[in-house]
Amino acid sequence: MHHIRSVVLMLIICSVVFVGNAPVAQATTRATTRDVVDMTVGNDACAVLRNGTAWCWDNGGTATQVMTNIGLPLTNVKAIEENDYKSYGYRHTCAIAGTAKNAWCWGENRYGQLGDQSYTDRTSAVVVYKSGGGLLTNITQISLGHTHTCGIDTSRQVWCWGENDEGQLGINSTVESVTIATKVRTASGGILRNAKNIVSTYNNTCAHLTNNQVWCWGDGYTCIISCYEYYYNYTAATKHPYANGSQTIYAGYGNMCALKSGYLQCWGDNSSGQLANWSTTSTNYPTYAQLGNGQYMQGGITDVSIGDGFICAVRSTMVYCAGSNYYNRSGSGLNWYGDCDYWSGCANQHAYLPLRTVEGQDIVNNVVNLESGRYSSCFVARNGSVWCWGYGWTDQKPTRVKYADGTYMGS
Repeated sequence: MHHIRSVVLMLIICSVVFVGNAPVAQATTRATTRDVVDMTVGNDACAVLRNGTAWCWDNGGTATQVMTNIGLPLTNVKAIEENDYKSYGYRHTCAIAGTAKNAWCWGENRYGQLGDQSYTDRTSAVVVYKSGGGLLTNITQISLGHTHTCGIDTSRQVWCWGENDEGQLGINSTVESVTIATKVRTASGGILRNAKNIVSTYNNTCAHLTNNQVWCWGDGYTCIISCYEYYYNYTAATKHPYANGSQTIYAGYGNMCALKSGYLQCWGDNSSGQLANWSTTSTNYPTYAQLGNGQYMQGGITDVSIGDGFICAVRSTMVYCAGSNYYNRSGSGLNWYGDCDYWSGCANQHAYLPLRTVEGQDIVNNVVNLESGRYSSCFVARNGSVWCWGYGWTDQKPTRVKYADGTYMGS
């Protein structure tokens, strides 16, 4: 996911409450306008404020604060990520926090995806350990799949932990699961190096290297790496056959996208037309995303987010979406329960519609950060306000996020 980052440490007095698996608390003080610096959306959503605290909310719910396993707020938070698979009972969330840039995770832990040397579910954040002993530190980015987690450290090496039955950890092994962070390796046995970005789908993770090559591992039959008809896995990092030369990569659920020379290209599952290429055929070959008028999605693209059967992009600060609009996840506001195959807002077969707020306002020239989850999406507006739409939100249209006391996030 694509993020904005900034941190200032601040102490918060709070009382503990819980939302789903997310450890949270109600605070008596918090940051004010334009203070959301990072955001993630799964089945629910979380945000990091400029004061270094993290807040999470259910679809349609109010934001409450993330706590640690010792009963204190998680502070000095630099980034946060949530997976998208709560409906399968595997939801977990992770954050980078503390002066040592530790990885912290909470939620479901059936396969060791929290990395705390156990298989115990956690309702508050616990710190991640690494192979060789000690805590996992100096993490710059973190990415979550279905039941696995990966991170990049300051030396640009990749660490993964959790389930590994399909090679999700890239450790050149088929051991079922690992409860501590372990370095990703290539098929030759060497350590994967020079990673500048990582993204994860359901059972895959890909690393974007400093030379703009893309290396992936995990599931080999979902068209992320390959489209094998029969069960096949990549247990070590493998150079993607077609995605190299990408300037930026994005991933979620069963899809990946990349920006290449200003053009948006996507691949993977296309059963809902989410590749926006006038087809419903899945492919591991990056295809050019198109607008409803047949023109390519090119130029001015600043963010891409991928949900379950749909993909959205910010182009010139305006949001476009393609794919399934079940629960109005594509945001057209017309409650259209079907699929489409163009970047059109998924309401008509000939032109896109801009996202509209509950009050009927167009959301144009306004979006700076966009994230999508299973059935919903959220964005940070230029004025610092946070909006979400889809499952659980009023009329399933973009609606402002509130704190438990009724005030707006970013107000």
